[in-house]
Amino acid sequence: MVGTSPSRWTRFHAGQRSGATKTIILLHTLGGNREDLSVFAEPLWKAGFNLVMLDLRSHGMSEGKYFTYGFHEWKDIQAAIDTVNPKQANQTFSILGVSAGGTVAISAAAREARIQKVVTIGTFADLSETIEKQTQWLPGFWRERALGRSQALAAFTVKETSAKQWIAQVKVPVMVAHGDGDAYIPFQNAEQLFAAAREPKTLYKIAGATHDTMVRSPELQQAVIRFLQ
Repeated sequence: MVGTSPSRWTRFHAGQRSGATKTIILLHTLGGNREDLSVFAEPLWKAGFNLVMLDLRSHGMSEGKYFTYGFHEWKDIQAAIDTVNPKQANQTFSILGVSAGGTVAISAAAREARIQKVVTIGTFADLSETIEKQTQWLPGFWRERALGRSQALAAFTVKETSAKQWIAQVKVPVMVAHGDGDAYIPFQNAEQLFAAAREPKTLYKIAGATHDTMVRSPELQQAVIRFLQ
């Protein structure tokens, strides 16, 4: 693994095999870091893929105070691709994001033509709807006030981070995976993303998995490898 910096915002590790042409970019969830996806990285590495594991903005060793659910972070993905292998013409890139990392993956894939496949795991369909459902105890006035303050501080717009809107603009194969036991981000989010995505697309239900256990599913890991190969 080689540490480098694709932009002033992010830090990542890149692992490259001699002669390997398929690279997978792995994106962790909110509050995590690149090491959280080591359980996924190992089988992908053994399957022959190159790997790029990022710390997203304001996470791990990366800089920045705010995370904007793909609004700004897609540019960091673009910079990482530029940095990893800017000259090798036959290099292909896929991207895999878990939970909030999936919103970044979708946002990047909708804009960056070098990304050829997308995998999301446990990703919410729309940030505004998710915030509302998870803060039903909070009066609407206070919720809107908090959102307004957050958007002003981080210089982004929540409505423009909607994964189900961006996924409709992704023109490459998409795999939407989600645990059917996820109480934090219910499985219905996966169904919404899948419905909005273009063909070819795959919906993968992780039987019995919760939001915390989904990435540890060996069956999911093998399904992802088959999809990416």
